[in-house]
Amino acid sequence: MFGAGSGSGSGATNCGLAGDYAAALDWREGDSLIMGELRCYDGQLWRVVVAHTSQSNWNPGRAVTLFERVIVTDDWTARTYYQLGHEVSFQGSVYRCVLAHTSQGGWTPTVVPVLWQKVR
Repeated sequence: MFGAGSGSGSGATNCGLAGDYAAALDWREGDSLIMGELRCYDGQLWRVVVAHTSQSNWNPGRAVTLFERVIVTDDWTARTYYQLGHEVSFQGSVYRCVLAHTSQGGWTPTVVPVLWQKVR
C-alpha cells in the first residue's frame, strides 16, 4: 500500500518506523508519486498530497504544496497535546489530528470527529 509509486532504488527506509509505516520508501528524485503515499525524507515521514514525479527541488522539505509531514505517535491517550498531523491508533483504526488540541477523557477520535480524520 505505502511506497506504491514507481522509481529506482532499494526501497530501504531511513525513518526507522515500525508497523504500517515501516513500508514507507525513501524519497528519491525521478519517482512517480501517488496521492496518499508515504515517503521518508531527512529522517522524517511525509505523505504525498498531490500526485507528481519527484524532482531535485521538489523534495518534501521544500515543496510544501506537494507533501505533508506525518507525525507518528502510538495509541490515543487523554491529557495529551496533539499537533496538526499527529497520527494515533484508536480501536483498531488510525486517525490524523486535523485541529491541534489537548485531548480530554471523552474526546476520543470516534466521538469528536472535528478533531480527527480517519486514515485507515
